[in-house]
Amino acid sequence: MNIAALKTELLAGHPDTGVYSVVAATAIGQLHAVNRVVPDTERKTFRALVAKVDMAVAGPIIDALKAAASTNSVVATAVSACEDYGSNSGLDFSHTSTIAAIDALVAGGALTAAQADVLKAMGQKTISRAEELGLGLIYPIHVTSARVYHAE
Repeated sequence: MNIAALKTELLAGHPDTGVYSVVAATAIGQLHAVNRVVPDTERKTFRALVAKVDMAVAGPIIDALKAAASTNSVVATAVSACEDYGSNSGLDFSHTSTIAAIDALVAGGALTAAQADVLKAMGQKTISRAEELGLGLIYPIHVTSARVYHAE
């Protein structure tokens, strides 16, 4: 446990919920609440899309991307990566170039804004503040120690 980092966080406050409670158990609850949306750089395939949303939503998105792939080699490459289920397949939906490509498909009429939002959500995950900071599991003793910690 990085007590110095925990102290810094407790003094700064949670970026979303503000000041941490003086009650250790409540502060721990704030730190472990799953409420931080961060980029998810893991590559995703169409299988992950279907798992995240039902087929009624995923199907038309996949069909639209395949239709766009017939006239755009970049989209064709992306679709190919999303159909391959090997260890290095799929797309990083959090990457700026992927987001830009999705936006271009909306501008060109190949995808709707709602479909683009679904694809962009594939590039995000929701985690706790403790996980975001790499603090791991926090116990009351950690909070107590951090609050009295003085760097030397």
